[in-house]
Amino acid sequence: MREPRSRRARAIATLAPVLATAVLTPLVGAVLLLASPSPAAAHDTLLGTEPAASAALDAPPTQVQLTFSADQLAVGAVVEVTGAGAAWGDGTPVVAGSVVTQALLPGMPAGEYTVTWRSVSGDGHPVEGAYTFTVAGVADAAAAAVSAEPSTTPAASGATDEATSGRSPEQTDGQTAAPSAEPSSSPATDTPDVDLPRSDAGGWLVAGITVLAVGAVAAVVRIRRTASG
Repeated sequence: MREPRSRRARAIATLAPVLATAVLTPLVGAVLLLASPSPAAAHDTLLGTEPAASAALDAPPTQVQLTFSADQLAVGAVVEVTGAGAAWGDGTPVVAGSVVTQALLPGMPAGEYTVTWRSVSGDGHPVEGAYTFTVAGVADAAAAAVSAEPSTTPAASGATDEATSGRSPEQTDGQTAAPSAEPSSSPATDTPDVDLPRSDAGGWLVAGITVLAVGAVAAVVRIRRTASG
């Protein structure tokens, strides 16, 4: 009667590691899956802007548009456009799906402008950044061309001719050099990376998996003790 029981104990002792491996392997795989970053959990990113970063425009824009990788929340959006010592935003930004639009005031002079933006992703996390663009002085150049035309008014008297005889041709004709606005090549500021917090559901799942793993190990130890006894 002793030999059948001994065979049963050896068989149980042989199967115990196999059973433990079968239980622990999926648990470990689930833990690794939860620990790895998921692309779906990443924050929304800025895909493009209009005007583009570092763009040189011939005419002032009427609005600024930001396009994101996913729909944005309608609250919390901020778009500030500053330059020439003033702010040029007209009203509040309008959020339509993944596009945030900020209207601009007319009359923006030539120069460099900075766009500072902040938006709230669909998961509730804010994203922000800044970039620059320039507006060329088209209107200023046209005005300078008109003022540079030579005067056709005849001299009033010989005294006027003597007063202007010592001046250079440029001063006599009233010609002035028009300053040109050079486009800035300032790069756009990248959106800072934000560490993603793990969800509470993932934490409870890891805790449950850990309890199951401990129970499986305890069962294997108990089976071995029973087999050895």
